[in-house]
Amino acid sequence: MKKILLLLLLCPCLTVSAQTDKSAIVQEQKDARISSAEREQTRLTVKSEVLQDIRQTGGTYYAYTPPVTPMTEPPAGYAPFYVSHYGRHGSRYMLSYKYYERALRYLSKADSMGILTDFGKEVLSRVKVASIDAVQRDGDLTRLGGEQHQGISARMYARCTDAFGAGAHVHAVSSTSQRCIVSMANFCMSLKALSPSTDIFMETSQRYMPWIIADRKQIPTVRQDTLYEKQASEFESQLYSADRLMSTLFANKGSHLHHSQQRQLMRALFNITTDLQGLPELGVTLWDVFTGDELFALWQMDNIGWCRSEGLLPGCAPRYKVHYPLVREMISKADSVINCGAHGADLRFGHDATIVPLAFIMQLDECRDIPSDLSELYKHFSSYKVTPMGANIQLVFYRNAANDILVKILHNERESSVPLSTAHFPYYRWTDLRQYLEDRMKN
Repeated sequence: MKKILLLLLLCPCLTVSAQTDKSAIVQEQKDARISSAEREQTRLTVKSEVLQDIRQTGGTYYAYTPPVTPMTEPPAGYAPFYVSHYGRHGSRYMLSYKYYERALRYLSKADSMGILTDFGKEVLSRVKVASIDAVQRDGDLTRLGGEQHQGISARMYARCTDAFGAGAHVHAVSSTSQRCIVSMANFCMSLKALSPSTDIFMETSQRYMPWIIADRKQIPTVRQDTLYEKQASEFESQLYSADRLMSTLFANKGSHLHHSQQRQLMRALFNITTDLQGLPELGVTLWDVFTGDELFALWQMDNIGWCRSEGLLPGCAPRYKVHYPLVREMISKADSVINCGAHGADLRFGHDATIVPLAFIMQLDECRDIPSDLSELYKHFSSYKVTPMGANIQLVFYRNAANDILVKILHNERESSVPLSTAHFPYYRWTDLRQYLEDRMKN
């Protein structure tokens, strides 16, 4: 009898506990739904931003676009006297003709089998036109690529006229790559035309290559690199399918091709499509081959590839550290100019494989907070914003009559920031910025 009474007394407590547990579960489910809805809204927002100009899905093939946002004027009494610059070459042909060969092989074979759709035949015709133009031009700078650097140079001069002119010295150094040399020539030709009295010296040498484009293989891979590689492969297989594309190209929906071959063809056509934006004079485009969803998915894989290769993902080998010598060279050159009371510019012409890690080392607002979740990466890193064709990072130095030095950071000619406090944003004291960069390299 006592046991029964005890149970009756405990029942209300058990009931309350059960109700509490049920309420907690309901709240967790509600929070999960809200979180899921927020993630989906963020995804749609980013997707809309990317697809408003489908050329952006080309990532590192995105043709450089000049800024339209006005610049913030420096504090009263400060004038520009020096520019420290690193720029990627302009728009170029693909590095390898293999993508044309692959697309032509698959499409031409299907044509001979009589299984190309009308649209497939049209695509083959366009690929043939582009492929003829691309013969023996792997990696060459395009006309647009040269024009991009002429424009960047002209705008640098317009913003920093006081840094150039009589007595100014410009030292331009290029990677030994032909496309970088020609980019440098276009840049300096434009600058010389605008400022004939500026002394400009251009050179390229193996001597400078260790910091123009450092070898990331100096830092060995770690276990986490392998795990990310596996995750990236699994994520890609879930992210998009080649089925729809195959059905538009082939009457048999691509059944004559292995699954891996279908994806190879899709990737080849994507690379050709995004590269052609650097060749507007051809009048050939392939954007209609893909849907917006497919372009958005392929762009995400470009982002993942860059963060993996440069060691930006948490836990992987920090391959970006091989670029510390470049940062030290930039600091040393700037200090030398300041100490000598000189004016002018140091111009460096290289590659995307330096722009990306340099932006990460500096923690520019376009290249920080990289997550480990590959499915969330696109919200934090955008290859077309960080390193389009013609990408550049400029440190513009200003001084006043008291020789107080301020620096503004431009990323692709847009005012950028680093996680460092300043009383004159977007201008930083050089002493603070220099210490910040040195601390970044220590850590």
